[in-house]
Amino acid sequence: MKISVALCTYNGEKYIAEQLESILKQEKSVYEIIICDDGSTDDTLRIITHYENQFPEIIKVYQNSENLGYIGNFEKAMSLCTGDLICLCDQDDRWFTNKTAAIAEIFEKHPHIDIVCHNIKLFGEAIDPSEPITYWDLDSTHPNTLTQPQDIIKRILYQGNIFPGMSMAIRNTF
Repeated sequence: MKISVALCTYNGEKYIAEQLESILKQEKSVYEIIICDDGSTDDTLRIITHYENQFPEIIKVYQNSENLGYIGNFEKAMSLCTGDLICLCDQDDRWFTNKTAAIAEIFEKHPHIDIVCHNIKLFGEAIDPSEPITYWDLDSTHPNTLTQPQDIIKRILYQGNIFPGMSMAIRNTF
């Protein structure tokens, strides 16, 4: 199963190198990393171009001629992916080394599933490093409270999404 990464950037110089390193160190290697830059004015483009030059067989950088915005940029990045699975990725993520292996295993075992979402551990200046916190901890969402499909739908409709893009992997045929 080939895994593509749709990675969108915009003024992300602070974490982009660390993010790319975490993708490149996956136990199950990715097939391609499609990076769409939405008009960065900082050092982001220089950094991602450096990685593209180091890994031309994996990394492809596209610079938008005009700012597409968050959704438009991801639509473009996803449309350029050619792998069987697409992992959505923000410029300031950090992946555990087993992320792609775990996701691919779920898709292989369950061919009827088109989207896999997972929780994420948060980091950064706003997060106290002595207190590990996940995305679902922010509003006390836990999978055990969402046992039926209708529970998830109600939660999303009435309280908002609990599956941020960077926690999603999608079957390309979907």
